[in-house]
Amino acid sequence: MNLMTKTQLMDLVAAGKIHESFEHSDEGHFDVTSMRQWAAANKAPIVSFSLAGMVEPLRAGRVVDEERVANLPLNSVLNDPAMVVVYNEEGQSRHLVIDGTHRILRRAKLGLRTFPAYLIDSIDIIRPDTTKFVRGVDRGLDWGDGVEGDKIVKRDEAPLKNFWVSWVALPEQGEFELHSPWWYTGWSETGKSICAAVKATDADAARIMVFESYDKPPFKIDWRFVEERPDDWSPFSDRFPRAEWMKW
Repeated sequence: MNLMTKTQLMDLVAAGKIHESFEHSDEGHFDVTSMRQWAAANKAPIVSFSLAGMVEPLRAGRVVDEERVANLPLNSVLNDPAMVVVYNEEGQSRHLVIDGTHRILRRAKLGLRTFPAYLIDSIDIIRPDTTKFVRGVDRGLDWGDGVEGDKIVKRDEAPLKNFWVSWVALPEQGEFELHSPWWYTGWSETGKSICAAVKATDADAARIMVFESYDKPPFKIDWRFVEERPDDWSPFSDRFPRAEWMKW
């Protein structure tokens, strides 16, 4: 089974083979591909938004592919507008970023202070055509999903593998809560070395589990290693004893 990376998924979008969609827990699904086409055809306004206060909420509310952030083409980062839906309710406006999260984070990393975005009124939202999804009525192909022939295997349904991971936790990154086994293995002037055992579909998913364990996911984690282990592997030993709270 082949697992899709975010970049591979976007390559399919760019080739016109699939539509990109965005899902929000409160506002539902958005057909990003169709809405970008509509925005270009109807000359939707491109507005400059401030990056101030944007990074932490985006990281807290979205799953981010750090490799994609780092490797996005600079021309796209600088010139390709994001897409923001504006909801006008009772005389007040609120905004929702539905496209461009990785470009926004890369701009922040470059030290830029603003990002351009198509501003789309909520009345012009285009919902995905769910009849075209390969599997299910409301779940399309997402990065991290598996593909077996013409069938999608969702990331949260794929077989789990054992991973032994380690990173340096910095004081400024705050607290994390990981219920699988983990231990402090060293200390330095910069931070604490941590080793952890996690079950995930692949190495990227293992990294995501660590990112999402933080109260406020950090912009970057200094990984020491992310290694797959055999199915019958146990992380416990004299050096790494099992505690009651550890789930494995």
